[in-house]
Amino acid sequence: MQEVYYTSKYGSWLNLAEIELSAVARQCLNWHIPNPETLQRELTAWERHRNSQRCTID
Repeated sequence: MQEVYYTSKYGSWLNLAEIELSAVARQCLNWHIPNPETLQRELTAWERHRNSQRCTID
């Protein structure tokens, strides 16, 4: 059986996810992360900042 997934007119969810992952890699993960706790703390801070700025993908 074939599964059908909705793809929006202007880009798929996968494209949006790839753009966000690229942004986090460039803006948050551009330095050595010594342990999982630091990674989680940095990602949470980055996410809060992005959300507070209401960042979007154009």
